Amino acid sequence: MDLSESTVRDRARAYAETEPLYDVERQHVETVPKTFASDEYGRRDAQWIVRWYFRRYLGEYPDRERREREDAFRDNDFGDV
Repeated sequence: MDLSESTVRDRARAYAETEPLYDVERQHVETVPKTFASDEYGRRDAQWIVRWYFRRYLGEYPDRERREREDAFRDNDFGDV
């Protein structure tokens, strides 16, 4: 795939139009830095980042690797997160 600016823009536009939870994702991306800076966050806030990291990919991401990372994160003590 040619990773030109137009390709990225086209794929991003298609992603925004077809991803059912795009608006929720966009809001999280905007609010997460403030949430962590305020020290008022929960485990699910941190877990969302791990899930989003793998699901934001504009294509098919290997599901096995994604699940392994999510499972590894889930095993962390909240105090460590």
